[in-house]
Amino acid sequence: SSFPTPLYCPNPCLNSGTCQPNSFCKCAVGWGGSSCQYPVCPINLDVNRLGEVCSGLGNCEPHPNGIFGSTKCNCINEASGKDCSVLKTLQYTRREAIVVKLIWGVEPIRKKTDLWLIPNQDDEDMEVSEEGGRYDADTPPESHAAGSKMKKSTSSAKQKERFDLSSPEVQAWLLQVITLSRSQQTLNVSTDKSSWIELFASFADEVGIGFPVPSHLFVGYLNLLKTQSAAFRALIETELGTTSPGLAGEFLFASVTLQADVLVSEDSLSGNALESWTNFAGLVNMETPPGVL
Repeated sequence: SSFPTPLYCPNPCLNSGTCQPNSFCKCAVGWGGSSCQYPVCPINLDVNRLGEVCSGLGNCEPHPNGIFGSTKCNCINEASGKDCSVLKTLQYTRREAIVVKLIWGVEPIRKKTDLWLIPNQDDEDMEVSEEGGRYDADTPPESHAAGSKMKKSTSSAKQKERFDLSSPEVQAWLLQVITLSRSQQTLNVSTDKSSWIELFASFADEVGIGFPVPSHLFVGYLNLLKTQSAAFRALIETELGTTSPGLAGEFLFASVTLQADVLVSEDSLSGNALESWTNFAGLVNMETPPGVL
C-alpha cells in the first residue's frame, strides 16, 4: 500500500488557511498573504452575491493596520459586517403633527393648568379632562380642526389690566417666545410655517419701520400687510381678538399657533410632548416681563 505525500507549505497557514499540494496556502475568506497572515476585503460566497467584494455594498480600502496589501471593507448605506453582508433593519417611528396655540390676554380656567387639550365640541360645553385641564369651547372654529391640539393661556381672563398688543414691549415678547420655542429641541416645532408675529416682524423690517412697530402705527401696518398677504390675513382672523369687528377697538387677546411633531405611542400622544409644552409654558410665565400680560 502507498501513503499519501504529506503536504508541505514553507510558511504555516494561519487564520484557518489550509496547505495545498502546490505548497501554497489557501486562505479563508477575509484573509490574505503567503501565510494568510493579514486581513483583506472578503469576497461574498452567498449565491446572491457570489464573488462580489464587500458584497457589493462597500468600498475595499487600505486597512488601518498599515500592512502592505492588507485591506478592509468600508460599508455604505445601511450595510454592516466584515463583508458588508448584514443589512440594518430600518425602524420607523410613528409621528404625528399637533397644533399648539399660545394665548395672551386671558388666564387659565384652573390656576395650575398651563396647557389644555382642546377637542371638538359645542360652544356651551366645558368638561374637565383626565389630565386636569379644561376643555375650552370659546376658541375659534378654525382651532377645532381634526387632531389633538394644545393651548396655553398666559394672562388674565377678567382683564384686570388692559391687554395692549400694540405695545412694542408686548410685540417683542411674543416674537421672543416663538423664537425660543423653535430653539427648544424637545418641542419639535415645525420650521416650514411662520406665525403671524414672525411674518409681521419681517414685514416691518422690510418696509423700513422696524420691529417692534410704534404703538400708534401698529394697527395701520397690520392692515397694510393684510391687504398684501392673503396668508397673513387668514392667520390673524383667528389669532387676534378686539372689542369691535376687524381690528377696531381695544385688543382682548392675541394667540400664536404652531405646529409640532410628536411621537405617537399606541393610539395616544406621547406624554413627553405634554410634559415638554407644560414646562415651556411655565418657563414663559415665569420669564414674562413686567407689564406684559
